[in-house]
Amino acid sequence: MPDATDNPLQDTLIKIGSEAERRALPYLLVGGNAVICYGIIRMTRDIDFLVPDTALNDWRAFLETLGYHCYHATSAFCQFEPRSSNRASVDLMIVDASTWAKLFAKAERKPITKTYAPHLPAAIHLIAMKLKASQSPHRRKDAQDWNDIVKIIQKLEINIKEPDVSELIIRYGGVNALIQLEKDLS
Repeated sequence: MPDATDNPLQDTLIKIGSEAERRALPYLLVGGNAVICYGIIRMTRDIDFLVPDTALNDWRAFLETLGYHCYHATSAFCQFEPRSSNRASVDLMIVDASTWAKLFAKAERKPITKTYAPHLPAAIHLIAMKLKASQSPHRRKDAQDWNDIVKIIQKLEINIKEPDVSELIIRYGGVNALIQLEKDLS
């Protein structure tokens, strides 16, 4: 059994993540919890997993056995809320098998406790996801995506002038994102 913490959200994450691994359900921890695992202090309200579309039905069934129900779903996103108010909500971001393979191939493990270390997307891939999310017209105005991007780049000393990095920023955030990052990081 994973270490217990004083944090109900973290306890829920550890319980779900550990059980998903025991059941061989593929996932990457993304969103605010992934940012925290990269050493950035921040608050988050839910747990975000990225899963391949081939595992979506298994994930839905798994979360239902834990007392969650899906209250919103699209082809790229499913949101689950717990039937019990003392647990965090869970969001699944769904990607095709090809995207999953690319992301998982570069994934890293970062320990949350002595006994649980989830897979996270490589930092540069997390930045790409955050850039893409920040462009969505449906994104909450109080979302922390941009702040997360800046802090990840600063914390991990990522050079945005490196061609691979700047190309990724432009691809997922546009030229204006690269210009803004240059300003925010100077």
